[in-house]
Amino acid sequence: MLSHRSGFWLLLVVCLLLGSVPFASSTHNARKMHFTQAQCDRIRIGMTRTEVQAILGPPPGNYLTRPGGLPPNSLSSVAAWEFWISDEGAVGVLFDSDRVVETAFCEVALD
Repeated sequence: MLSHRSGFWLLLVVCLLLGSVPFASSTHNARKMHFTQAQCDRIRIGMTRTEVQAILGPPPGNYLTRPGGLPPNSLSSVAAWEFWISDEGAVGVLFDSDRVVETAFCEVALD
């Protein structure tokens, strides 16, 4: 199982890969999603998955609409970390017993 810090580094690696791995993704693209630092900042320790989803909108997943990035659903959940990935940013949330214990955000720069 990943430690809390390992999850942060995993999210950082995900964000770096988003600009360099040549896969097109179109999993949840019925409407364009935007995940931002402001949304991540609204997520508080102790919130439930339902409360987190009320802030972010859809369930965890890969919502990229531009070419480049990760294969669909490749990192929507790793261990207890769950990820919401969009063209603008990626939010990672670490859950323990359905409660938030840590969050992380990184901007996504797709060229």
